Amino acid sequence: MKKILLLAIASACCTASAMAQAFTPNPVTPPDGLTTTTMNANVTSESWSYTFDTEVQVGIVGNEMYIQGLTLDFPDAWIKGSIEGDDITFAQGQFIDYFGEEGYSYELYACGYTGGSSLCDFVLHRDAATGIMTGATGLGEFMEYEGYYYNLDRLSNIKITPVEGGEGGEAVVVPDGLEWKEYNLSAEDLREGMVDYTAQLAFDGDDVYLTDFCQEALISGAAIKGYRADEETLVFPSEQFLERYDDGDETYDFYFYGATYDESTNLVTTGDFILDYEAASDTYHSRFTGILITLGQITSSEISFTEFLQNIVLFGNGEADGVTSVDRPVTSAKGFYTLDGRRMPSYLLAPTSSLNKGIIIKNGRVSFNR
Repeated sequence: MKKILLLAIASACCTASAMAQAFTPNPVTPPDGLTTTTMNANVTSESWSYTFDTEVQVGIVGNEMYIQGLTLDFPDAWIKGSIEGDDITFAQGQFIDYFGEEGYSYELYACGYTGGSSLCDFVLHRDAATGIMTGATGLGEFMEYEGYYYNLDRLSNIKITPVEGGEGGEAVVVPDGLEWKEYNLSAEDLREGMVDYTAQLAFDGDDVYLTDFCQEALISGAAIKGYRADEETLVFPSEQFLERYDDGDETYDFYFYGATYDESTNLVTTGDFILDYEAASDTYHSRFTGILITLGQITSSEISFTEFLQNIVLFGNGEADGVTSVDRPVTSAKGFYTLDGRRMPSYLLAPTSSLNKGIIIKNGRVSFNR
């Protein structure tokens, strides 16, 4: 039974490191009365090929920093680092918890890594002006077994940023009293094929607001803001925060990006989302970019997203519907559909979910996670 369990763990994790020194199972205990600050950690899980956001607690006493929540499988565990200048060094081998089945538990330790199977101290570099901390090394959860350490998970591209008011990014606030006009949106969904539903557009001087522009139920009603570059061109800047979702264990921030997909190279490039207007038909056509909805900001070449629309066309009827933002009904959650028209529940692509189906951009290339 012991060997079977180990093989199951090794098949999921699968990188072993020889023991350079014996670690001891002494958990980090923060000082009584430690004052902490909530920060957002954007990380890439190498075990799940998945990039997402999670909240961490950070406290400082003298030249020591304590962080809770960065060991994702055991979010209550703390790690402690020493501050020297702009660098914070967390000694390798800090005990996290015990892992395994009843009667067959193994010690789990937090260690840094720089590639391959070498373990090292975990190092964060802090920008004094912004308070942003970035990982100079990766951080792994390593299980000790017979003189070797097997990684349960390894995190790379770590970026820890201050959270304004603990509410994620700043969502677009739509002014009251705007007249919304319905458009039939037709687009090619990279995952679902051709889709067709209703979006809404409103102007406030040269500012323009677009809502109900995607099918993701968790952000139904969210808006993006752009501007009228001229009488025939609307521009929506990329990287707009949409909504924060909290499933009770983790928080996920949805962002809007304009993006293009080159099928010949499988490369995705972000940029402003641009709509060109044809007055005769009251129609908007996306120029180069489509709509990409991501989980977390794009901070590396590896991201996760729930929806990617291309070749977007908005068909209007030439008239505003007269509905204001005060009384504007929120479009019902549309979810996802199979090719034969059956509605499927909209779900979050959490790495631990059995429903984790979607598209991953890894190293700038698109692949389907089945």
